[in-house]
Amino acid sequence: MKKLSFLVIFLLLFFTSYISARTYSTASIYNFTTTNKNSFIVSHASSNELNDLYTCMRISKAIGEVATNGITQTIINTNSKFSFKISREKFIKPNPLQLFDNYMDNLNLIIVEPINNQTNRPCVFVTCGGTNMTSSHSAFYLGIAQYAMKGYVVAYYENPNSAGNQDNQALYFANTLPGGECILNKIKPCSDEISKKAYASSMYLGVQTGEAVANYMATNKVKYKIDNHKFISTGQSYGGFVALSLGLGSKYNYYDVNTNKLKIPFIYFKAPNMYSKSISDYTFTSVAAWAGNYPLVDNDPTHFNPFGEFIDNIQSHIVGNNTIEKKDAKVISFHGYIDDEINVYEGWLNGIANKTMYSHGPINVVNRFSNAGVKFNGYINCEGKHPVKDLIFYSKNPQDVESRYNNLINTFNYITLTSSDPLFAIKMKELKYEMEQTMDIIDISTSFFMNNTSPSNSTYYIEPKIKNVNGHYNFKSSCESSPFEVNASKSEIVDNIKIFPSPANLDWIEIDILDWEQYKKGYLYNIEGQLIKEINLESDRNIIDISDINNGIYIFKFEKNKLPIFRKIVIQK
Repeated sequence: MKKLSFLVIFLLLFFTSYISARTYSTASIYNFTTTNKNSFIVSHASSNELNDLYTCMRISKAIGEVATNGITQTIINTNSKFSFKISREKFIKPNPLQLFDNYMDNLNLIIVEPINNQTNRPCVFVTCGGTNMTSSHSAFYLGIAQYAMKGYVVAYYENPNSAGNQDNQALYFANTLPGGECILNKIKPCSDEISKKAYASSMYLGVQTGEAVANYMATNKVKYKIDNHKFISTGQSYGGFVALSLGLGSKYNYYDVNTNKLKIPFIYFKAPNMYSKSISDYTFTSVAAWAGNYPLVDNDPTHFNPFGEFIDNIQSHIVGNNTIEKKDAKVISFHGYIDDEINVYEGWLNGIANKTMYSHGPINVVNRFSNAGVKFNGYINCEGKHPVKDLIFYSKNPQDVESRYNNLINTFNYITLTSSDPLFAIKMKELKYEMEQTMDIIDISTSFFMNNTSPSNSTYYIEPKIKNVNGHYNFKSSCESSPFEVNASKSEIVDNIKIFPSPANLDWIEIDILDWEQYKKGYLYNIEGQLIKEINLESDRNIIDISDINNGIYIFKFEKNKLPIFRKIVIQK
């Protein structure tokens, strides 16, 4: 019973804790009807708000079901002026979503749209990172559902890097890259050169997918009642790179890139045979990317980031003898300050590409965007890591929260259980006592982003404040006081530290370090930065007692040659 309460307590406060303090301004921006006036869900959870939450959860579950079986579903929300239709299109030739590479066949496009809509609405394009986005991942779909509840038409598209599609992507690498068999055969790490080429090649496939989706939606703007010049591109992790390349690399935004100056072997952001060149026109007005857009410092030759080059070489679009000035597109991005080390050795290529995709945070990205003429705001969570599979920008145990979301959403019987059912109301109201800190990281329609801090080429450092009921965060001048300070330009890829079991569900953990003599000690911190335990490393195999440590998310800090190395561990006994 205790576990059940702990399970359900996390969900409602996810909605209540971060949303109650901010207002949504979509109606004033785009002049279309939304189901929510000032908030999505507020903390007192009235019957109407519970109805909206219930509808959001039903949409989330339905997205996974439609993605699996292709059967269109209708979700009725009695508390709004419209209900929702959820349908699927497939990336299969010769359908309108025709693609130029067989390696991209059979991906899903899920469209969530209001029924009986009479207004041409903005369309939000959402894609994920390298996560297995199946019907069981309803937590990620909650973000899509929230967009729909605010009045957008939403186009969620799978990308070739999503787990389940990666075998086709690996085959593409092996067939197009000399030496790419190491990826196909899952031999890690591949050489740095192969990692670089594979990353660029992967971006080519991802952005081509996004282009196909944008053109499909623009071509069918009457069918879906959308404004093809109010497109919004969003994505997480790898999907963040795709979202930024799609949103800024489109010729219809009048952004071009000087390809002659690029070092990468693939023009990954705008292929010569892009579907968009002959079909339709559209404009992306804004981009929201999280954990997938920071280039590294230029003076470090050991790092390679083609997306940094992409930003640097954005130029005005040239048509004939006429130069068309760049249009105003705004970029909002999110990054976890201690994301750097986590992804160096846990990323999908397990090589130098991981070091280039996520490391080094906001060091010089503001100037790069400013020089390119792009309005940019960055939000850096000083206590955050890789945001975020489950739409939680900061929490003490994001993986555990994602599991709770998925289990709760997918186990509800929506045929027999309604929002007015006492069981639903009781479970939802319990949740507000547990969630520590959350932030809606993909919603660019809130006043937090659209009014108070409109893009001004700035970086904002955020310090989550658990007991700050008026906003759930404080702004800081920097993250320098963080106990998990990282200088990624000096860090190393570390594959020789193994900590298991993961999650730690016993009274002990094992730490295996091949070159343990170079470390000697380890330090275990909680997420607030408090030192919990100091560990002496006495051999290449160390058994550590954790029987007196509470469940939660922790960070191990090791030092090698006076450089910090971090490892995350979840204790869940």
